[in-house]
Amino acid sequence: MGSLIFMVGGILFVGISLIAKKTRKKLIAESFSVEGKVVEIKESRQMSGGSRTTFWLPIIEYKVDSFFRFQAELDANQHHLQIGDSVSVMVSNGNRKVAKLQQSTKELYLLLNLMLVLGVVSFGFSVYLFDKNNFFINPFVASMVFISISTALLMLYPMVKNVIDNGPSYVENAYEVAEGES
Repeated sequence: MGSLIFMVGGILFVGISLIAKKTRKKLIAESFSVEGKVVEIKESRQMSGGSRTTFWLPIIEYKVDSFFRFQAELDANQHHLQIGDSVSVMVSNGNRKVAKLQQSTKELYLLLNLMLVLGVVSFGFSVYLFDKNNFFINPFVASMVFISISTALLMLYPMVKNVIDNGPSYVENAYEVAEGES
């Protein structure tokens, strides 16, 4: 049973990693770089397991025909970002409201590769642990797992179909602002 868990986990890690890598690669191929500026830093608190973690998320402003702002997905303190700092922003050619910090896409690349390696190792470990002579699945558990996976796939079908038809994409994360707006 343990080998089955490693196998499913490995397949999920590999699948998620490959889809996310394809999405990242598409954004890089279909975007251009502009200069942005940190105009604000917002506090974000998250609760996890009874402890609170505080992140400081920079608000970045960039100009492509008009001014846009978005909240970056990295910690300003960890990356030594301060108000007024210049940063490189990747903006989608097709939608000016899709923007990412160039620095964050490099970190995502490392994380996705780590996830891919862990998935392959986990899957390989499951093949090593698998013992066909000692493999038994309770029919009730098997039917519940089958129903759960089928339900999840049916619920995810519209999203998966969209990714297959249109390719993976990022969502709009920027909003237009008036010049000089604080």
